[in-house]
Amino acid sequence: MGKRKTFLASILIGAMLITAGVVLMAGCAGLPWQPSPGETANFRFLLSDDNSEVTAIGNFTSVIITVSKIGFQQGGESGNWTEPENYEPWTGELLDLIGTNATVIWEGYVEPGDYTKAFIYVSNVTGNLTPAAGGGQADIWIPSDKLQITIPFTVSAGGAIVDFVFDITVIKAGKSGQYLIKPQVGESGPDKEYREVDKDDSEREMDFKGTIQTIVGSNWTVSLGNKVWAVDVTGAEIEGTPEVGLKAKIEGIIGEGGIILASKVEVEEVEEEIEEEEVEGIITAIDAGNHTVTIKTEEEIDIVLQVTPDTKIEIEDVDEAVFEDLEVDQQVKVKYDAISLEALEIEVENGEEGEKEDVEGIIAAIDTDNHLVTITIDEDGDIVLRVTPDTKIEIEDVGEAVFDDLELGLQVKVKYDAVSLEALEIEVVNGE
Repeated sequence: MGKRKTFLASILIGAMLITAGVVLMAGCAGLPWQPSPGETANFRFLLSDDNSEVTAIGNFTSVIITVSKIGFQQGGESGNWTEPENYEPWTGELLDLIGTNATVIWEGYVEPGDYTKAFIYVSNVTGNLTPAAGGGQADIWIPSDKLQITIPFTVSAGGAIVDFVFDITVIKAGKSGQYLIKPQVGESGPDKEYREVDKDDSEREMDFKGTIQTIVGSNWTVSLGNKVWAVDVTGAEIEGTPEVGLKAKIEGIIGEGGIILASKVEVEEVEEEIEEEEVEGIITAIDAGNHTVTIKTEEEIDIVLQVTPDTKIEIEDVDEAVFEDLEVDQQVKVKYDAISLEALEIEVENGEEGEKEDVEGIIAAIDTDNHLVTITIDEDGDIVLRVTPDTKIEIEDVGEAVFDDLELGLQVKVKYDAVSLEALEIEVVNGE
């Protein structure tokens, strides 16, 4: 009997050790993420597909994409990259994410601080063309399997959860028959409206972020892209103080007549504090409708700033300069509120010839109205350059060429002015 008890005890101990080992192994094999003590989830990474004029997504019946990694760069330092260790590869249908539709591909904790870039690694893309576009599988290409955008954003300690939308789309690469997946900077960032979708959601559920348009008692209207929704907040849990013009995250269901019956509303807080920053750079874009200017800084970071009636604008030889006096390619020194991204002062400086830089990459976008080309550089993201009448353009086997001869997908070597961002020479190395 003594030997039998010893034998049974050994079996029980062994089973306990095996069970413990299985639990430990499972903990290393990707169990659902749980924050460490004191680290609650403060960041949601959403993927969307901008339905812009340049997109070729309408040529497809399906585009299945796998995002294998995501990451962020903090403080503009080239080596200070953060990649969430608990991220699990996401695979989904891009056609489900068109327009303001978006889906969460990661939610977790990000170290508080100022960030300048976000990226995703794509390990696989499979696209099927419509019959009108030729049918069959398409050749979809991503430079270096990495998509990167430069957008400054802040994760605050103890602040609200950051909903960061990373927007991508499919474009056609000229006449090559190839397609490219490109990030859409203008539709990306932490302040974008979105409608959250999920394959397991019922058709009546609604979860989105929009802008409050009107408030009449418990009846609101909230805009999402080009659509305005009627929202009934009766009985809803409301966080924050609602005001017209503020963004709000709405959770609820769609009731009769298309009215959203909200169960929870999170209104963005109004930041009273002004955090003044100063940058120097080049004006690369002006949105007259929204009174915004895009400044490309010396660190190659694009900052979109709101110009208000209180913005002080100084231009040499111009008395009492106004927004309409600003022009693309002007060298400027800007003071702005880093919280509201409102320009406080804009001083237009006399342009000086800058250092010459050389890059090699792929033409990813062409703006024929403003004579701009976007070049994708493998590891450094995109650079937008202005093509002027003085730009020398050469195409292999063709000779001298003009702006209209440039096409998407062409491999080019470019020499440009690093201050004015004007292309000096463009050599196409795979011209047809």
